[in-house]
Amino acid sequence: MLGTAFQSVGRRAEDIIIRNGGDRNAPGFAELKDLTATIRTWSIVACVIAIIIAAILWAWGAQSQNAAQATQGKKGIIVAVAAAAIIFAAEAMVNWGTGLGGTVNSK
Repeated sequence: MLGTAFQSVGRRAEDIIIRNGGDRNAPGFAELKDLTATIRTWSIVACVIAIIIAAILWAWGAQSQNAAQATQGKKGIIVAVAAAAIIFAAEAMVNWGTGLGGTVNSK
């Protein structure tokens, strides 16, 4: 199941590069595709690990009556979820940037 998720992340990275006018025959294209897929995959894995650790901190702080630790756990979950959202939104941001860059005229 996890392997299938990693493969789909890699395919999404390939779609970003190809759809935006990338040249499939360019030198290093395959390496760039693999690199972006790997970075995205490991970034999502890191976000999931951060969510788990922050949830443990939140639970530990709540059970031990330590409000500061519980608050840090809550903040950690929010930051990790936001980071994961940005990683998944990267495709839309790249498409927006390339679309905007395509409209610029160099006169």
